[in-house]
Amino acid sequence: MDQLPSSIEAYLEEAGFSGTEILILKKLLEEDALTIRELAAKTGKSTGSLDQAMKKLLKKEIVTREIINDTPKYLLHSLSAVSDWMKRDMEQKQRMIVRKYENFEAFLASLKKNKQRPEMEYFEGLDGLKRAYMRLLDCGKVMLSYGPQPWSEDEDPLHDFKAEFARERKKRGVLSRVITHDTPVGRKMQSRDPFEHQETLLVDRMKHPFTFERIIIGDTVACFQLEEQRACFIYYPELAEEERVFFERLWHEKMTERHMAHNQQHHNEPSPTIIDATLSKTKVWTDLRQFFFSRRSLVVTGLLALLSGAITYALYDVESSLNLKRIQDEVKSIAATGALQFNAKNINQIHILSDVHTPAYVQSVQKLKLIRSQNKDVKYAYIMRPTGVKDIFEFVADADSLDPYAKKDLNGDGIVDDADATSYPGEAYDTQGDGTFQIAMTGIPSADPHSYTDQWGTFISGGAPIRDSSGTVIAVLGIDIYANKVGSLTSQTFFLSPVLWFFILFIIFIAIRLFAFDAPLIKEILLVLNMRKVVFAVSISLGISLLLSAGLYVYTQHLNFQRMQKEVEAVAEAAAPQFNPADLNALQVEADWQKPQWAKVVNQLAQVKKNNPDLVYVYLIRKVKNDPSKMEFVSDAGSLNPFANTDNDPTNDVDANGDGVIDASGADLLQWPGQPYPDPPKETFIAYNNPTYSDFYQDSWGKVVSGYAPIKNQNGNTIAVVAADMKAGELSEIDKESVQLIIIFVLCLSMILIFLLNRKWFFHG
Repeated sequence: MDQLPSSIEAYLEEAGFSGTEILILKKLLEEDALTIRELAAKTGKSTGSLDQAMKKLLKKEIVTREIINDTPKYLLHSLSAVSDWMKRDMEQKQRMIVRKYENFEAFLASLKKNKQRPEMEYFEGLDGLKRAYMRLLDCGKVMLSYGPQPWSEDEDPLHDFKAEFARERKKRGVLSRVITHDTPVGRKMQSRDPFEHQETLLVDRMKHPFTFERIIIGDTVACFQLEEQRACFIYYPELAEEERVFFERLWHEKMTERHMAHNQQHHNEPSPTIIDATLSKTKVWTDLRQFFFSRRSLVVTGLLALLSGAITYALYDVESSLNLKRIQDEVKSIAATGALQFNAKNINQIHILSDVHTPAYVQSVQKLKLIRSQNKDVKYAYIMRPTGVKDIFEFVADADSLDPYAKKDLNGDGIVDDADATSYPGEAYDTQGDGTFQIAMTGIPSADPHSYTDQWGTFISGGAPIRDSSGTVIAVLGIDIYANKVGSLTSQTFFLSPVLWFFILFIIFIAIRLFAFDAPLIKEILLVLNMRKVVFAVSISLGISLLLSAGLYVYTQHLNFQRMQKEVEAVAEAAAPQFNPADLNALQVEADWQKPQWAKVVNQLAQVKKNNPDLVYVYLIRKVKNDPSKMEFVSDAGSLNPFANTDNDPTNDVDANGDGVIDASGADLLQWPGQPYPDPPKETFIAYNNPTYSDFYQDSWGKVVSGYAPIKNQNGNTIAVVAADMKAGELSEIDKESVQLIIIFVLCLSMILIFLLNRKWFFHG
């Protein structure tokens, strides 16, 4: 007896034995006694699967378990154990066949001889079963069903269809009354009664051994053999009536037994409220377990997690892009405004290392340090010029290189290394791959399109041209801000952390799926109104998309407005050092506009405005000496002739705000020294101490957002404030850069939601 006969193996397979069970029997025939671990080593199967199969064989009394040397082992003494089981199985099947035959004989005996032969219709396969179920809905309004529930929800190939069938049945108002066996599957079915227009009664499987499902509706008796995937309809009124009487009798009998048992033991049983709460709680936990932990639900949950992660990444990436643009605008504005402070003659005197001792070099370094100190985000400020060799520039001056030989920890990491190296005049620098300085040499302020890394670190850089008296570009002012500033800004303005965003989106998607899975009231109303599910799905998707669009647009506007505020503040900070306090002190009253200092200051303001084309006004203001609670103008970028718009010469008119219309008393009102500034924003007074910016405000010159920075004399006292205005319409232009990303995101999200809300596979785990 060294192997299992092939005839027995074939019969065991036909009888429903798994491959693992048969493999165990083979090995036990070859060996005397084996443990689970020994079986695993010999078969290559996991101990878990072998343990499950062994339990089934023990239950069938084919294998025995004995303790040998204190170790549990499993034995199969002979083939007689298999033969005994085969005999019992054959007898059981024979009894089932006899019972089916008797049922059929009873059915034939119930037919009256003088009646015509009943009409019958057959269905086969899963598609046939689906057609059969749907056909029943046209036969009546009360469906009586009794029979077993052969499969759990995970195993049922008709699970998704049955859910759809229940919704359609409820929609048509067809009541289902069911008698089924008292099993976990039957109890699960009964727990859904309040939600599926159904009444379920559970009976003992031993007392009522139903072998197939029977449904009576109208004049039709339908027999479903689900495991064989066959169904038969018998259209015979008398038979339907007898089956209905049998069903009602059984229903009444079981309800009477339940009522009597309740009367006898009511004093020991919990109240109906407790029972209802227990049933409700059981249902909730059962549904949630099925919803979250079925194999299909785990796959769907994983896909929803990936979707949430992708959307979170997209949102974070959009915000990072906005903050990158914000940093680019900031370095470009600082460079463009700061470049106006440098004297071309001084720069042309600096070429080699020994020039560090010249007054021209010291003055240039001091201005670079001042620019950096007034713009807290700036890490490095320096001047470069081309060498004549492609992509090779040379340093002229650097804010940290007043003494190029000094050893300093410039980056504050506690170590002095190559990242802390200072630059000296004439030191070469390779700009290959970075076109910022080349673009600036053409006369256009520029910023890096992305971060770059060199020995000093990773930065976003901006460059602006430094011109001589003839307008020729002779050098470039470079401004560096650490690239990690983008991440820092994103962390500050991304009002929820990416992880929290992920979980919020993930919970929303799970809620949407649970919403559809549990068929809430609003969905049922729409179904009753016979509205197609796609209408419901599109409506939900549209609503969510509109809310997200509005939220994202408002949030993007907020970020862009912050970007505007920081930009005008940076321009004001960079412009403040270039004004000579002596020039401003010379401009006190209206007649002072004819002084040479007036033209000098106006041209300086005009150059700041020219280098920052987004600005609409650039001007100087100060507190009134006799009344510090008020403000007056010192100068304005468009007011070289303060009376140009009010004289009789139209050829010298100034369109100060660039709208193509001359409004001499409003937006194009020009300024002269000492002209009162009506209703100044509170930020103009704050700017006497620190650079700042305003919110949008409206005055006679229009609706603008302003940046302010103090101009100090040699004693450190503020004598005036430089102001830079950007009009409100500029915000809409900035928004256009990001709104396209929002539209694409919302469209994609809408399509995803429509897909989710129309895929039954996604909703029923």
